[in-house]
Amino acid sequence: STAEREPVVLFKDKLNYKGPGGGGFLAHQDATAYADLVTRHVSALVAIDRSTAENGALMIAPGRHAEGIFPHDDGVLRE
Repeated sequence: STAEREPVVLFKDKLNYKGPGGGGFLAHQDATAYADLVTRHVSALVAIDRSTAENGALMIAPGRHAEGIFPHDDGVLRE
């Protein structure tokens, strides 16, 4: 498989399990975890259960990726 005429590889896979009433993640950018390893990446979510505001759906900020890495502390965005 290729994307933008470059080879595509699976860099990391991860399962985020959240039980009933479980907490979520603070606002963050995935790119901060990979900045020293790769210059471009794609993060994808495949939801197994229905995602709603009530059960803690993932929030995405469209277009913000084009603004680069935001100020953060260990990956958590500063206010």
